[in-house]
Amino acid sequence: MKVLAVLSILLLATRIEAISRCELVNAVANSQLTQYASVADWVCLAYYESSYNTYAIDYDRNSNGQVWSADFGIFQINSYWWCYDGNLPNAANGCNINCDGTLTDNLQNSINCAAVVAQQQGMQAWYGWLNNCRGRPIQQFADGC
Repeated sequence: MKVLAVLSILLLATRIEAISRCELVNAVANSQLTQYASVADWVCLAYYESSYNTYAIDYDRNSNGQVWSADFGIFQINSYWWCYDGNLPNAANGCNINCDGTLTDNLQNSINCAAVVAQQQGMQAWYGWLNNCRGRPIQQFADGC
């Protein structure tokens, strides 16, 4: 019984909220992100970085296994370079936002910050894009919406 109660609490505490591919296609198409890459590039990136999960958090660990930083939201915005999560007092916070602001179905904060990242570093700032999207046929990520 105790195990069931603990599992129930864990399931409630873990929020998985994936938006649809077409919702993301439309949001990207109507944003400044298209100045930096195609809609297909952005949707492919989001698929490989977060599986379109707007509440995704991925913890980056150093060689000792300690948490070094975390990546937040649908575009996996990094807490050391681009947003502030309260854990890294020396974080650069290049987008001047709280990381929690990217954990929402309202994509505006994520889109704004991703545009800053892309403007400064290009799409190669994201390993999900580099390893899975760059130079590959990806138009299917944008088609049919």
